[in-house]
Amino acid sequence: MFKILLFLLTISPLFSQIVLSEIYEINSSKIYLNDIISNSSIEKLLYTIDPNKHSKRVKSADLKKILQELGFKHISSSSRYIKFQIKSPIDTRVIKTFLKQHYLSKYKTLSIQNIHVYTHSFIKKLPKNYKIEIRRKSHLSHIGMIDIKDEHNKKLFFNYTIQASVKVLQTTKKIKRNEKLSFINTRYKTITFDKFRAIPIMVLINNTLQAKHQIKNFKTITVNDVETLDFVHKNSQVSVSLNNNGIYITFTAKALQNGKLGDIITIQKQDLTRLKAKVVGKKKVELR
Repeated sequence: MFKILLFLLTISPLFSQIVLSEIYEINSSKIYLNDIISNSSIEKLLYTIDPNKHSKRVKSADLKKILQELGFKHISSSSRYIKFQIKSPIDTRVIKTFLKQHYLSKYKTLSIQNIHVYTHSFIKKLPKNYKIEIRRKSHLSHIGMIDIKDEHNKKLFFNYTIQASVKVLQTTKKIKRNEKLSFINTRYKTITFDKFRAIPIMVLINNTLQAKHQIKNFKTITVNDVETLDFVHKNSQVSVSLNNNGIYITFTAKALQNGKLGDIITIQKQDLTRLKAKVVGKKKVELR
């Protein structure tokens, strides 16, 4: 039984789906199979980094061919090139903490499993004092670039990847333009954090949002897809109130515009007189 289990553990990586990373950090100038597939039982030297260099770049197609010859069949890569880089003897915990805080400030439902920070080139040590800078839209992707600037304005650049999951709001059916979002046409779903066009909607408060345009079924909803719910719709009848020195007057009129809470819209009385009124509730306006 033990031999069978050992055999299964040995061959399981051969049949697993392997996704090649764009960057691998290694501890020496020799690149082994275990640097790519950590649970492989095969000890195989793949490449050697030139003694005068700290990194080596290879075509992903060439690496895939080598791995397939070794028996690893299910290999994919999103990059044309794979970079192997000798790990710099630096402490990146401050940078990782910055990234963690930055992403958590953007995504309230984000659950981070791991953060990897890679140097662009070999760095012997970090400056004593430095300022961390990140691109404005970096938070929309799990991969990105970050740099640190020392007191002499010299910059050092880093790449990073974030392994995380995030709970988002998705459609359960096609939602029409101006349709109210509710838990009838949406649901929460936890997905792998990859890349977004805009910040996803992570919390839905009922009767607050409507679709800005048609949204497809099973789509992650972002802030670009929604707007504040209209409390008054164009050509609908609204209740109009007026407080005149403690005397309350109410009547109905026709709304000539859509209106959100607090908006000033034009209404039309039955005698066709047009007035300006403030939206104060669902189908309710107040004369100014």
